[in-house]
Amino acid sequence: MSSTWLTARAWLLMLPLLIVMVGVIGWPLAETLRLSFTDAKLVGSGGDFVGFANYTKALTGAAFQKTLWTTLWFAVASVSIELVLGVLAVLYRLASPGEFGILGMVLPVLLFLRALATLGLNVAARLMFREKHKH
Repeated sequence: MSSTWLTARAWLLMLPLLIVMVGVIGWPLAETLRLSFTDAKLVGSGGDFVGFANYTKALTGAAFQKTLWTTLWFAVASVSIELVLGVLAVLYRLASPGEFGILGMVLPVLLFLRALATLGLNVAARLMFREKHKH
C-alpha cells in the first residue's frame, strides 16, 4: 500500500472522532463566545448584542482584580510547593534506588496538593457567582 492511501485511511478512521469532538468541544465554545457579547441571562432566551461591554465591566471590576491576585498567589504557591517536594522526592529516590522510602510519603502529599488546587478553584468559582444569582 502507498503511504498516501495509509494517510487517507487514517484520516477517514479519525473522521467520526473529529466530528464528535467538534460537536462536544467546538459548539459549546463557539456558543459561549457568542453569548459573551450579549446581555443574555442564565435562564431565558437570547439577549441583545452589547459588544465588549461585558468584558470591560468584568476586567475593570474590583472583584475581578482581587480574584485575579488571589488566583495568581494560589497558583504560584501551590506550584512552588509541588516543585520543591517533587525535586526532593527525586533526589531522595536517586540517592537510594533500592527502596521506595520517603517517596511513598511525598507522592500522596503531591496528589493532595493537586486535589486542593482543584477544590480551591471550585470554591473560588462558587464565591464569584454567589452574589449575582441570589433571588
